[in-house]
Amino acid sequence: MNLSTFTKRLPVAVVASLLWISANAAYATDCFILSAGVDNYPHVNALKGCLADARNTSAAFRAQQGKLFNQVHSQILLDGDATHGRILQSMRGLSQKGAAGDYVVIFLSGHGGRTPDNRAWYFLPHDYQAQRHAATALTDKQILDAADVLVRQGKKVFVIIDACFAGQLGISAQGYVQNYRNPQGGGLVLMLSSSASQTSTALGKYSAFAKAFADSMVAGDLNRDGAITIDEIRRDAFQRTHNLIKQHGMSAKQDSEVSWSPSLNGNLVVARISGGNVPQPQPQPTLARTWTGSESLQGFGRLSFELHNGGRAVMHDAAGTTQGVWQQSGNQITLQFDNGRIVYTGMMQGNTILGTARNDRTSWNFSVTAGNIAPQPAPQPASQTWAGEENLQGFGQLAFVLHTGGRAVMHDVRGATEGSWQQTGNQVTLHFDNGRIVYAGVLEGNTIAGNAQNDRTTWSFRVTRAGN
Repeated sequence: MNLSTFTKRLPVAVVASLLWISANAAYATDCFILSAGVDNYPHVNALKGCLADARNTSAAFRAQQGKLFNQVHSQILLDGDATHGRILQSMRGLSQKGAAGDYVVIFLSGHGGRTPDNRAWYFLPHDYQAQRHAATALTDKQILDAADVLVRQGKKVFVIIDACFAGQLGISAQGYVQNYRNPQGGGLVLMLSSSASQTSTALGKYSAFAKAFADSMVAGDLNRDGAITIDEIRRDAFQRTHNLIKQHGMSAKQDSEVSWSPSLNGNLVVARISGGNVPQPQPQPTLARTWTGSESLQGFGRLSFELHNGGRAVMHDAAGTTQGVWQQSGNQITLQFDNGRIVYTGMMQGNTILGTARNDRTSWNFSVTAGNIAPQPAPQPASQTWAGEENLQGFGQLAFVLHTGGRAVMHDVRGATEGSWQQTGNQVTLHFDNGRIVYAGVLEGNTIAGNAQNDRTTWSFRVTRAGN
């Protein structure tokens, strides 16, 4: 290889110069917020706390100026300003702001509803009228279409909603999020106050989930590394929501849902405790395995990785052997070498990892295939919905939402039930009702089929991944 033309490893002087430039452009990312809240509806019953929710959420992101973001730009629409036309126009206008890599936040707090067939969700703007539903309801499709434009611009889009039945939007979104797979592109994060069958609790001064989210943006650094990630928000806000409801003497069941597209991973930082660079998250490895293939960088060619338990990675290429680290989130694999100056990011597709690599000077493609070593469990998705049916008498339609970390939510004729799930090879097992209800199925392509049992009987089920 001709080191004078193409190289992965840069001279010390060049690295020092690049680090100086980086230090003086620490906050290259901007954030754009559209935050809408409605309390005083003229045509439906009034609420309390939604105006505060909109203000608090905006303030939580504005506090990140100079920490995570260079500039934070906020637009707040309250009551009479939060009409259908104004919200829709403002959402679509976000496509004219910012650049690839920027964060965009769409926050809504107010009434929410589901269509009679429970297949779609809508938000009630200030001017909503039931007799003019089609013209005044802000539909999940309108929200997701606006977000889709932003994601395709390479932006990281957060749709945060505190309204009844908000989880239905998450189900509607599956056809969108599964298209966002490029880790070098944009992505979509959904933070929803409740499942598709649950109402969202108002606590007077604020709503439970919105308050929990705002608090998590300040105190949700669960591993105390100085950064708050979307996975930490998911876990922390979920518990805070439950605690707030209990503290107010209420018994409402409300399970917030946070998920993200395959192009992102749970380590995406949404807030920093203080300015400066956030420490790199520790790798989350599975099994050791050898992967071999090639890369398109001129002067290189053959490429192989050794992925060891504990997150240690070894790269073998035309330049020799290099030690590094690796981590896996869902079906995304990230490897870092040369103190993070060389990064390989790829998506696992069967026994192949395919993606792009970059250093401080250029980028290139790579593809590696698993070697003939012990099988590795299939990667667990960040959040996926599987819908189908079961033949238990009195039941029928069935859906599972499977989250990173093993959390599962089952939707059937009785409503939503929290549980857990795990995957070993192509065997998927789900537990609900403290283990008294067990679903065990085999994953074949985009379908999980098998048998379920409780204390009294057994039955069969079959679900297919939504969006396929």
